[in-house]
Amino acid sequence: VLVNESLISLYRKPSKDSSVKAKVEFGAIGNLRSCNTDWCNVSFPEMSGWIEKNKLWGTTPDEIFPP
Repeated sequence: VLVNESLISLYRKPSKDSSVKAKVEFGAIGNLRSCNTDWCNVSFPEMSGWIEKNKLWGTTPDEIFPP
């Protein structure tokens, strides 16, 4: 998947109340690990975490992965 906004937060858990692990730059490419209704777990070369689904390119709003 591709990050489609500038400096988005990579969270430890799928919640804005969770702590932020890092900021991810526009255009970063990550491996999609899973998605629920609103969040996707994405891995990058040095870390992984949760990003709001609407801030990613390469997923659809109704996509749940794994199904």
